[in-house]
Amino acid sequence: MFSNTADSKEEALHTFKSGARSSRNLPPFHLIPWDVFATRLANRYKLGMEKYGEGNWQRGLHDRDFVLDRANHALQHMHRGVEAFRANLDYDDDDLAAAMWGIICLMAAQALPKPLVTHEDPHGS
Repeated sequence: MFSNTADSKEEALHTFKSGARSSRNLPPFHLIPWDVFATRLANRYKLGMEKYGEGNWQRGLHDRDFVLDRANHALQHMHRGVEAFRANLDYDDDDLAAAMWGIICLMAAQALPKPLVTHEDPHGS
């Protein structure tokens, strides 16, 4: 579904001084600024664990309605985070970490091999 350069059949191989060989065709994980978001994101996971139980979000990954609801929440948090930044305001809720969590949830659902369960719309739309 998504390009994973590590799985490319035309991988460039690197031979080390020892003669061992390995793929050099890996994503540049060293470019990710872990120190910028890792603690904030972990705190968001902790909030969910304390409120709903550990791994609750994973139980909903096959439920299309749950995932779309998470995506909606992510968009709301993104908007609030951008508005807070624009207005130079501080909020107790880390909206940008919440938005990132929602995006990760959506990405995890996209990575599933099985189709998502669709529920009937109670409003008929």
